Amino acid sequence: MRITLHAVLLILLATPLLADPPDEDVLRPYLEGKSGIYVQADIGLNFNFLNGNPFVRPLITTYEQETSFYRSAFGLGPVIGLSLGYEFSSHFGLTLRADYDSRSASRSGSFNDTCVLRDENSGNLLRSPMAVEKSYGVTANYLSISLLPTYRFNYLFLFAGPTLSIPLSREVEETDRITGETPCYYLSSGPDSSKVVSGSLTDNGNTSTRFSVKLGAGYIIRASERIDIIPQVALDLGLTDLFKADENLPMTNPANPDGTSLDVPINHQIRINTLQATIGVRVYL
Repeated sequence: MRITLHAVLLILLATPLLADPPDEDVLRPYLEGKSGIYVQADIGLNFNFLNGNPFVRPLITTYEQETSFYRSAFGLGPVIGLSLGYEFSSHFGLTLRADYDSRSASRSGSFNDTCVLRDENSGNLLRSPMAVEKSYGVTANYLSISLLPTYRFNYLFLFAGPTLSIPLSREVEETDRITGETPCYYLSSGPDSSKVVSGSLTDNGNTSTRFSVKLGAGYIIRASERIDIIPQVALDLGLTDLFKADENLPMTNPANPDGTSLDVPINHQIRINTLQATIGVRVYL
């Protein structure tokens, strides 16, 4: 009886050793129960949408044509990111992400503004159409820090969370050019009279710290046991204005940028929202 019992016990103990080995590392199953710390590097593009709220530059109504030109603009910019994340389970995770985040948008177009001259004999103001070309651009570069909870469905995952963007640099620029046959000039009262005026603002003191909400989705492409390729798309919606206060953009004759200037207003309520498309490499530690 004892011999039989010992034989049965030996068979039971040996059975797990004879079973088929698992298909993957049971300590790090890829999707079912995989969790741990990872770092991730991303590179991609920002597709930027500028909202002028209601104008980037309020119109100088004495001669400028009413237009939607200053209400919106579009552009591209690079985004480069580095993330530290943790997967608590096969479904839930948390990512802390830092990006060099460039937001730029520009627009150009042709218009009929009003040429305003004073008659030398009567002293009356005379107004006539004036063909002009205008272009403007707005750029703001940030260090953006995001805290993004994630929820995963197998290979697909969703994320949403707050972003704080610290301004690094900015530029606001504009060029106006009279193109039609007209006796009108910009800065016509002095030696800097010109058919073209341009200007730019590059100091960063008036740029606001940006608060936004980021939400998006990504997909996991397994490259190896510890390395994933991660394409992502995200929408970043700003909650704050681009600038702290309205300011003036000095427009001068490009041939003499230190000469006479025409100041035009810049609206501080500009916002640049972004659709981000990135691809990254995730390494589990």
